[in-house]
Amino acid sequence: MEASFQADKKLTLAEHTNRLSEVELETQKAYNQVNELKLKLRTEQQEREKEQEVYSSMLKELQSLLNVEKLEKEQLRMQLSEVNTTLKKSQKQVCDYEEKIQKLTVDFKNIQSIEDNMGDSTLKNTLNDLAKQLELIKKEKAEDLSVEKQRANKAEDMLKLRQQLDEKRIAELELRISELSEVVGNYDQIHQQDQQIICQLRERLETLNDKNPSYHSDEKKIIELEEQIVRLKSLLKSSSVKSQTEILDIEDNFKEDTKLLLCQTEYKQLKDEFELYKKKQSLSSHPSKDKNDELLQKIVEYKKKIDYLESNNEQLVLKNNLEEKEHLRIVSTLQIQFTKLEEDCLQKIEQLKVEHLKNIELIENELKKQRIRTLDLLAEKDIEIDRLREKQYENEYLLQQTPKSQEVFKFPEFKEKSVIDEMLQNSPTMSPTKRATMVHYTELLEQQRIDLSSYRAQLEDVKNALKDSERREDQLVQQMHLLKEEIRSLERSRSRESANLEYLKNICLQYMLSDCPSKRKQMARAIATILYFSPSEIATIDTQLKNGW
Repeated sequence: MEASFQADKKLTLAEHTNRLSEVELETQKAYNQVNELKLKLRTEQQEREKEQEVYSSMLKELQSLLNVEKLEKEQLRMQLSEVNTTLKKSQKQVCDYEEKIQKLTVDFKNIQSIEDNMGDSTLKNTLNDLAKQLELIKKEKAEDLSVEKQRANKAEDMLKLRQQLDEKRIAELELRISELSEVVGNYDQIHQQDQQIICQLRERLETLNDKNPSYHSDEKKIIELEEQIVRLKSLLKSSSVKSQTEILDIEDNFKEDTKLLLCQTEYKQLKDEFELYKKKQSLSSHPSKDKNDELLQKIVEYKKKIDYLESNNEQLVLKNNLEEKEHLRIVSTLQIQFTKLEEDCLQKIEQLKVEHLKNIELIENELKKQRIRTLDLLAEKDIEIDRLREKQYENEYLLQQTPKSQEVFKFPEFKEKSVIDEMLQNSPTMSPTKRATMVHYTELLEQQRIDLSSYRAQLEDVKNALKDSERREDQLVQQMHLLKEEIRSLERSRSRESANLEYLKNICLQYMLSDCPSKRKQMARAIATILYFSPSEIATIDTQLKNGW
């Protein structure tokens, strides 16, 4: 009986140990879950701190970009002011040149009046022609200046439009930064709320641990029972094998005894008591489990909210990066175009200055030459008049003394081999003064021919300059066409961003799967309309479709 009782006792102890091990495993699982939750909370806190750092760095970068754009805007304004100052200087120089031309014209008119007093009709005509040519050249230069001024005004208008576009872009970026700052503020509020909830959860866990001292006492009892079981195991191991066989034999002999029934009933009672104890513990731990479940549900909800906010944040960051890249690309293209236009304007202004200076120098040189020639001619005329007067006095004196010498005396003739001199020699009635004036006229005509040849060369130079200006205009027109095409391509790229990707995906699948050429043509046209192909690209696609893929 004692052996059977001991065997039953061992079985009950083994079951008790098993149950205790199960309870320990459950407690360890609960502790592990609590530790995992703590680790998750810590990791979430660290992630949120990292996200805050990332947001702060993003805001700093955006602020730096805004500062850079503001500096660029100020630089553009300074460049515009410099361009305006250069234009004003060029206008002043043009006014100075006009004043110089007016002075030269006044001098020319004075010379013309002097020559008119001399009584030359041919000189008047030639001088009038020269004055007309000068007026035509002035008109052409004035027209060129007006055209250049119009171009400069157009360039200023383009720059103003680009400045307005840049200002709009900067305003949009500032609005986006404000939106991001609002999102970050909301995120900080949510982070603070989460930290408060985490603190509340920690306090609840501490209160639960303080409220359940029975749980700790049960743990101590379980540890003591484990120590006793280990001692009993050591005693059993120290016992001999014979004692084990005797115990087994006793158990075999007392299997059919009636006292076994009593032991079984006691065993059942112990089982029932153990189950009641378990139920009591479950009832005592039920409210804490409900609280833990509620806390877990809240944690899951907060995790979902955090994931949603993170996804929204990532989308906003991607959009912001794309828009910043587009803005930088557009700003770089505008800066390149602005520099090109500035260089072209400066080159044109310098070329016009050089041309005006050359023309003014030529006109001044020609006027100086004309003055020198007129002065030389006047001096020669005065000398010839004096000579003729002396000869007349000598002839009169000779005639008074010897009247027969009239048949032999002849006036000295100019021996120049020209047609006009031959005409003068053939005409006996012409006086020597008239002959001298005719010689003077021949020299003037030769000088006028030389001047006409020089003016023709100047006209050819002016025509070449006009051709060069026309070529430049053609180049500018080509550049404008290229810029318009770039603007259209930018508009197409913007419109492509708003295209429905699912619809485009379905069309591409139908295009890849279809074998009919007509359907393929329709699909290609649909793809071209969705993706906003350029007319040149559409023309190449049509030719390719006609020739066959």
